[in-house]
Amino acid sequence: RQFGDRFAFFARAYEIFDAAYSEVERAAAERKPAAGVVMIRAGNEGPVLEFPVLAGMGVLWFKGPDGVTAWAGPNADVRSYGRIEGRFTRGRLEVTADRVRFISEGAAGDPVIVLDSSKQEMRLNCAVGGYPRVVANFRATGRLTLLLGSVVDGRPQLYDATPLVRALGPGFSALAAEQGGQSSQ
Repeated sequence: RQFGDRFAFFARAYEIFDAAYSEVERAAAERKPAAGVVMIRAGNEGPVLEFPVLAGMGVLWFKGPDGVTAWAGPNADVRSYGRIEGRFTRGRLEVTADRVRFISEGAAGDPVIVLDSSKQEMRLNCAVGGYPRVVANFRATGRLTLLLGSVVDGRPQLYDATPLVRALGPGFSALAAEQGGQSSQ
């Protein structure tokens, strides 16, 4: 009832979807990644963006003081995460304009994940700025959960995955240009 006629409400939302989507994209592009989270280097195939990631098959779960939950705190940001439950591999994700590669740190006990895929063979299932998690399907590897972050003193240190979402999606060139400008300073 608070929206009035629900059919009129949804019709209006549908009509202005492109404008709303543009605003979300603009806001996401303005988020600046934490220092050192995105590295850039020149490669044979052009710029290569590198991200520290924790990768797991399927979906990783997170546990807070109230049990297993997506968010362990009242604020929906990366500080709200508790500990990770499930198996994951520590490493870095290398993203170019056309490819995605995972390079494992080779930590003892980590599962083996092999990923070297064309972006054309990748589908983003769940990729929302503001969260640390991206879920993607790769034709050869299957479904992977990628968390932007690393393990520090046995606890996950996670970051807003907006730059990873941009790099995997159509925002790669803009992000590479931004990072290239920062690395030359």
